[in-house]
Amino acid sequence: MRKIHREMIRKYKIDKLGFDFMGYSFESISAELDLHHLLVPKCECSKLGYGKGFKKWNVAVLNRSTSHPYLHIIGVIDPDRFDAITSEMIDMKVKGFLDIQNILYIDSILNSFEKEHCGRWENGVPVVKEKYTRRILHK
Repeated sequence: MRKIHREMIRKYKIDKLGFDFMGYSFESISAELDLHHLLVPKCECSKLGYGKGFKKWNVAVLNRSTSHPYLHIIGVIDPDRFDAITSEMIDMKVKGFLDIQNILYIDSILNSFEKEHCGRWENGVPVVKEKYTRRILHK
């Protein structure tokens, strides 16, 4: 686990809250949490002189088996929703804490995506997997 990873988890009290920047729970911090590039995509970071882009201003903590891959799927299928979710995560970074109001808004964006794309398949895989619908607000 990177130092920045530990710092972000501590700063946003993710270990105490039990959920990530998109409202997804986890069981193991070290095994399940990942860093997602927010402002500068990973593929652009080295070109712009940011190395691998793991900078506090550029990352959010997400669950590597649910929220992180799901957000990337949404980014391909619906860039507007991807941008709206990213905006909410950036807002929480500016606030300096995970705000339940932002989590609720992200949840509403995800709910609308799921209503629209439930049952859709891409490359033999469902777009909306059941595990993607299990968020803290739906337990």
